[in-house]
Amino acid sequence: MKECFEIMVKPCDLHETRDSDRVRYTLNDGDTIILVSTSDPTMIEKLTVSKFRNARVTVAITVNHDDMEYKGVQP
Repeated sequence: MKECFEIMVKPCDLHETRDSDRVRYTLNDGDTIILVSTSDPTMIEKLTVSKFRNARVTVAITVNHDDMEYKGVQP
């Protein structure tokens, strides 16, 4: 079974932080905070940080699964 959804965020600043092993993307639009960190063995000599002002970001998530738990559970 496949499940897909999107997380829409308002325009906000997006920060990219790179070192020799990882890359991290961080954003906070006031309602939503997203942090993505993954391995990225790009050869760089020192830590780099990039800031993208007023970025428009859409996060699309696709989940492939055979067994779903808790769908539709109300608090």
